[in-house]
Amino acid sequence: MKALHLVAHANPGKLAPKLVDGRLLDLLAGRDAMPIPSRTESLELLLALAEASHELLGGVAGRTTFQFDADREVWECGLELCGGDVLVSVYRPSPATRIATHERRVTRRDFLNAQLEMLSTIARGRRDGAPESARNRYVFAAERLCSQLSSPALLGEAPSAARCERAVTGPSFGSVSLCARGRLKMTRPRLVDSEHVERSDLHALLVEGTLQIHAGGATLSSSASQLFIDAERLVLGAEEVLSTWESGRVLATRLKLSELELALYRTRSDGLIELGARGGQREAPRRRMQLVNVDSICWVRAVCHFALALTAEFCAVDERQQRNLRLTALERSARALLERASVEDHALTNDHPEDYRRFARRRRSMATGLWEHGGTMRFSARWVATVPGLDLRATFLCGDSIIVDSSRETACIDRLNGKIMWRAPSGPAACTVSPAGLIRFRPDGHLSSIDLSNGVQRFALQLKPRTGGGAAGSVVYSDGLPKLLALTEGDRQISAVDLITGEVRWRHTAARPGSYRLRRVGKLLLVAGGSSTLFALDLTSGEAVWRFCSRLPFSGALAVDQTSAVAVSGAPGNWQLQHLDPWTGECRWSAEMLEAPLPGKHPLLTPKVVVMPVGNEGSSGAEAFDRQTGRSLWRHHADLASAASAWLAFDDLVLINDGAGVLMCLEASTGRPLYNHVFAGSSATDTPRRLEPVLRNGALFVPQQQVHVVRPRTGEIIGTVPPDLVPDLLRVDERCDVYVGEESGHLAAFGSAPRLAVVGQSS
Repeated sequence: MKALHLVAHANPGKLAPKLVDGRLLDLLAGRDAMPIPSRTESLELLLALAEASHELLGGVAGRTTFQFDADREVWECGLELCGGDVLVSVYRPSPATRIATHERRVTRRDFLNAQLEMLSTIARGRRDGAPESARNRYVFAAERLCSQLSSPALLGEAPSAARCERAVTGPSFGSVSLCARGRLKMTRPRLVDSEHVERSDLHALLVEGTLQIHAGGATLSSSASQLFIDAERLVLGAEEVLSTWESGRVLATRLKLSELELALYRTRSDGLIELGARGGQREAPRRRMQLVNVDSICWVRAVCHFALALTAEFCAVDERQQRNLRLTALERSARALLERASVEDHALTNDHPEDYRRFARRRRSMATGLWEHGGTMRFSARWVATVPGLDLRATFLCGDSIIVDSSRETACIDRLNGKIMWRAPSGPAACTVSPAGLIRFRPDGHLSSIDLSNGVQRFALQLKPRTGGGAAGSVVYSDGLPKLLALTEGDRQISAVDLITGEVRWRHTAARPGSYRLRRVGKLLLVAGGSSTLFALDLTSGEAVWRFCSRLPFSGALAVDQTSAVAVSGAPGNWQLQHLDPWTGECRWSAEMLEAPLPGKHPLLTPKVVVMPVGNEGSSGAEAFDRQTGRSLWRHHADLASAASAWLAFDDLVLINDGAGVLMCLEASTGRPLYNHVFAGSSATDTPRRLEPVLRNGALFVPQQQVHVVRPRTGEIIGTVPPDLVPDLLRVDERCDVYVGEESGHLAAFGSAPRLAVVGQSS
């Protein structure tokens, strides 16, 4: 072996001349196996190597590791005693593990002499008459380490490195299985080891062995596989296989193992994986070999069970590996993938629907009422309030008051005269209202309830913040049911907070993370979004009552009533409308949609038809299906309205309020337009931020540049609210008084004049 070389000078003062070329890299890994360290990095590496060598050869531990920098990357060196030799391993632990050398055998004498020669050259800077100011910490450290490594006791013999031959065999899934064999490390503990400390120790997991992949009648073998590293890469590839399978995307990925390069292709989201490989025990390693097709879920399960079996063997050989963070991370990832892959096995149907159906309440149609027939409506301005930083989504009608939330405070306004009844300091939060109080949920997870009568905080508690965007929840405040706020917490939990006491009644953890949306029907809470499972929870206990598993993930677009639950599932290029019984979870029909659903829109339910808005970011259309059979009835291409339009269904009609100033009414059974209004004076600057029309007492209130009042069934315009403000927010109370909020921070109230009627006629 050549003498070692440190490609660096001691940093200040040129304390040492250039050392012999290539010695340091030759000792550790070879010159081409890893990046060449800089001068300072080489000095640091040499000192760290000497410190670890003294600890190892002095009998403190049977093996030791240390990290060093090389070309702006973090590398690690592992040393292990084996009789009169030292086993040297050099590798990059992350982000993509790379092994430069594994258990390179060097005699103790050569190992120590090479280091002493380099350290002596650095320490010579002091003896060569360099001034005191020019000597730095490298010189002093080199002198100290030279003295320590010169001890004859370091050249003694040690037991051979203990190894345990183990075979790992994973179960077979759909003719796919993995097995391995290797010699696992058995090392004596360090003196500083503690049962209370967890460490990431990749060196203990570096085991070279044989890996075999069985798929159908074919077997692919690798005789020089780094078992743990390859298991990590296989689990990482299984994550991509499962993610593309869940989201309905095609799969095209390559897995670079120690000797093998696997190619996984799947052209259809529900198709089989085409498995190919290069390398390993092959005559033509550059030629691609086609193996049998394998099922996506079978591949994921086989890989994950093999990884779990491998981690169990590591822990069985050396129980201290239970505290190895690198090993527990692999186990945690494999278990999470298995949980996601086995969701379809957990389908559940409710056999007692009457226990939940009896809590459903049928609502009367708002298309009938005082203004369904008769004369026109007149409005007069009542008051205008200025609310800096007005949050349009957090403005609520509550009895005789209006609750408004802003970026700085929450206030209660008398809706008759506009006087402020109380105000309380606050900050940005998602808000909802219940008879028990105003609920505020801050982005950091802080939830509080404010009394509507005086603005005093009733209770507060800390929940997990929502990671996937804004908060989603549902208020339960009905006779016979607990008074709850059900909301999403974190990325996979649904929690129920008691609106009276402020305690968390129950918390349900979903099998997969997702951006869940909640809908209540009777005594059930329906949950959909982000995963391929739609499930219903019992409002009193949080237990799953039924669970429906789709092939593709649900988008969160969900519509429910007393007889139907209609949800959208799919991925780009493959969208489906699922119609389920809301009480049992049974799927009545599934219909394929020709176009993608319009983002942010839910299915529209009429007595006989289900209408789904479809389109893209530029325009929108609609597809209609028979509610009983799922048969396609009619379709409007995505040029019917703009993507920002608002949709409303009632009776057998569908209303579309477009930001371009158009109000359109379609007959739900045929898709035929019944009436169409083009409102004058509409421009991009005057378009309301929220276009949702409000149906109240037989009158339809339509926000455009101003608020227009229309008879919903005939399209007759019966009134107009004065255009003082752009109606970014529209609220209508039971008397048909109108409240308009503008994003600039103004809130105005308009009272409806009494309706004139002929009460008698004189003769």
